[in-house]
Amino acid sequence: MTAEYPEFLLPLPHNGPLARGRLLSEKGTNRSQKMIVLAGSPARPEVVPSFPLRMPSSHRLREQLRQEGTIQETTTWPGRLEVVSDVECNSPSAAAEILLGRSANGWLAWKTADGRPLADFLAQALAGPSRAWLVRDPDITGFGAADEVRLTEGRVTLAADRLRSGVTPGISKEQLRVIVDEDYESAVAYSQKARLVDEFHAFLSRMRPGDTVCVLHGGDLYVGEITGNAEQAASEDGHRERRAGRL
Repeated sequence: MTAEYPEFLLPLPHNGPLARGRLLSEKGTNRSQKMIVLAGSPARPEVVPSFPLRMPSSHRLREQLRQEGTIQETTTWPGRLEVVSDVECNSPSAAAEILLGRSANGWLAWKTADGRPLADFLAQALAGPSRAWLVRDPDITGFGAADEVRLTEGRVTLAADRLRSGVTPGISKEQLRVIVDEDYESAVAYSQKARLVDEFHAFLSRMRPGDTVCVLHGGDLYVGEITGNAEQAASEDGHRERRAGRL
């Protein structure tokens, strides 16, 4: 296990007890980060009828763990099951599914003790097929739309007028949230800060070479492909911007 991530919790349905897990840096067979369900975690005794068909791999793993006795009846939580030894799963979703007996989005279901979802702690998006991104004029901080999204030298840009210099690509969402809270302190409302965090995180850490990018600017739609990592630059009016790839 790694100390890079905190312990995550997963509540069972109907105000049930909390399961515990740790995210690993290693990748599973599906190229997702692995997760360990910690011994002593509770599990539902039943599965939903669609579980074997919708999530066959998680269903097989759960059945195997039941047969091996790794998940068994317990007196700790009457009417529930218990994981008696650590279980390594191919993904956070699989880790949640073997406990819940149904499909689950582990990136959102597992949370820290203070309620932060596991997804906030990912430094990079998971490897997988290329994706398409839309960069729009947010016009959040009072500047005009042309200041918010610029097309220069065939690149797509996103304004970050108050964001400090030196914020590196690959930053986790949790780290970025702290920075935005400080840098945009009283400039925008709380809901707008959340939107900024989402946009900056996507631009800095989730977009990757090979992804498609679409930009709405001046009533026109520009479509291109990401060809490089995000960069930081200063525009003529002094606003720092983030740039990713070429259009």
